[in-house]
Amino acid sequence: MKGQIKRTISSCMAWKRWKAKPFKLPLMPSLPESRVMRSRSFEQVGLDYLGPLSIKSPTGVIKRWIALFTCFTTRAVHLELVEDLSAENFSHIMRRFVARRGYPKLILSDNASQFQLVFKKIMDEKANFLGGKGMIWRNTIPRAPWGGGVYKRFIGLTKEALRKAIGRKLLTKRK
Repeated sequence: MKGQIKRTISSCMAWKRWKAKPFKLPLMPSLPESRVMRSRSFEQVGLDYLGPLSIKSPTGVIKRWIALFTCFTTRAVHLELVEDLSAENFSHIMRRFVARRGYPKLILSDNASQFQLVFKKIMDEKANFLGGKGMIWRNTIPRAPWGGGVYKRFIGLTKEALRKAIGRKLLTKRK
């Protein structure tokens, strides 16, 4: 009788849920040096695109993207409107970013194709204004979405803020 009661209780899912203990969380690894090292704002940044956003123009509805730069030290965010995903356009965005925030020492981005093209062009010392500035450009591990968690979280927050502020309305170029 006692054995039958134990078997019945051990096979009962409601009992298992009620008596279950939470699993132990794994130990948190230490933060990378770039996140805890003292440095000026936007000296070490994460970079990604978000969008597309639909914008109303005289010719119809066009798509635009937003380049999001995240400071690793202060967690500040810098946004730039992007017309298209070309390497030339990204070069203009980097010029605007550098003019306002200064040269970053470290840029962390995902492995998007436009970043790979730009990386090759920007790091060529003769071809670009950023070459020879001692910049390090790192990419996250391919097919590892958790690698860019530093800036991916801010992409989600920015999308949520835009959704709440704009809703389903179409923006105009001036807005």
